[in-house]
Amino acid sequence: MKDVIIIFFGLLRNASICFDNIFENIIKYNEKNYNIKYLFSTQCEKNQSKEELTTQINNIFGKDNIINILYQDIPNQKGSLVLDANYVIMRRLRKAMDYLENCKNYDIYLFSRMDIKINKPIDLNKYNIDDIFTIVTSFKPVRPCIFHNRDWDYLWIGSKKAFEIWYYSYIYGVSRVKEYQKYDYFTVYNKLKLNLEYNLSFEEKQQISNNYKLIEMKKQESQNMWWLARDFERYDSMYHKCIKNLLLNNCNFELSEYNNLYAFLI
Repeated sequence: MKDVIIIFFGLLRNASICFDNIFENIIKYNEKNYNIKYLFSTQCEKNQSKEELTTQINNIFGKDNIINILYQDIPNQKGSLVLDANYVIMRRLRKAMDYLENCKNYDIYLFSRMDIKINKPIDLNKYNIDDIFTIVTSFKPVRPCIFHNRDWDYLWIGSKKAFEIWYYSYIYGVSRVKEYQKYDYFTVYNKLKLNLEYNLSFEEKQQISNNYKLIEMKKQESQNMWWLARDFERYDSMYHKCIKNLLLNNCNFELSEYNNLYAFLI
């Protein structure tokens, strides 16, 4: 059997009413062919102890399939002039990927919030056959945003190769943010020896957007929304470079919405 790791990240929130959906549509649906384990990259909520959170996670997810629970206190980026969502996402993922360096090799990786549901089963066989990276996008809201007009940080899925290429490309982009260069959170050894230091032309970015039906607001339209203007300044072509790096290494990329697969935040 192939081995799969699901990295559950962020706060527990509504996991107790969401996990049955993930269990039925991913874990149980694929259990005949895949050995699926869970790793958590999380933190306690206000006035909650690690012991209390550990008990909650074990009760909801079942302790037999949990390889570890990694704790890391990260400040909330909401309303921050400096911190953004990528700061939080990459610190959560970095913690998990560093831990997995010393574990067995997993064939397929999932990186999932704990407070989501999906609308239909996901067949993991496609990631065993081909090196694919999938972003499971939100059903709604559809809104102006950098990179794409749906939330795209709910659930990521990839073969080992595709997931690692996305991870190294993404965290490199975050490491180049001026305000984050004083931290070592995002300085990662590029074990795949990917070429990450290059410029992406406007024409290349447009071609990638067209090929994968990315719907991004125009940069000039973001000026009245300070957080989007900041993110354009920091990450204008980063996501497109992540996709290009997948393609350069014989991997594929997809947005799930074009296969009628969506995630719902609960």
